[in-house]
Amino acid sequence: MVGWHAATRLDLGLVQVISRLRRRRESLAEAEQVDFESALIADVAAASNRSQAAIRALLDDWFNSRPLPFIARYRVPGAAELFNALRQNDIRIGILSDHRATEKLAALGLAADIVVSAVDPDISVQKPDPKGLKAILQRTGYEPDEAIMIGDRADRDGAVARRAGTGFLLRGKGPDADFQSFEDPVFYPILHR
Repeated sequence: MVGWHAATRLDLGLVQVISRLRRRRESLAEAEQVDFESALIADVAAASNRSQAAIRALLDDWFNSRPLPFIARYRVPGAAELFNALRQNDIRIGILSDHRATEKLAALGLAADIVVSAVDPDISVQKPDPKGLKAILQRTGYEPDEAIMIGDRADRDGAVARRAGTGFLLRGKGPDADFQSFEDPVFYPILHR
């Protein structure tokens, strides 16, 4: 989508800035940089010879707003049914994201009891730092051994779970994955109570 947009607008620099934002965001996550978003914007602005305001606007547009109309088609099969089953069994749902997530959840047709993002001022650090997951545990009142982190990256989501002391289920297609969709047998006990 970025490439098509850039090509139609003849702004090839946009592709470079978006790519730089993605790479730098990853490196800041690996470094567990506190206040990463400020560092991200400052670093990419300097490297791109653009203002911090322009980079912040681009980040909000391309990472938060522009994907919303397209995101529903990427909802993992069975997600709505699992969320409903969890609610029917009085199990609270917490979402931890490295990006703003409330609008994305709404676009997916999902709702959680607690949504925590790495960009929240009281969190301000990305996964694999466990601060966000610990905040969810504190807000729900669950102990770590009562919670399961579900994610699609063992290096980030799995690391967060280990560091916070929760269980972990990996979604994916490889041999290490625990499941591919929320319709898989691992979820039968909650879906068929």
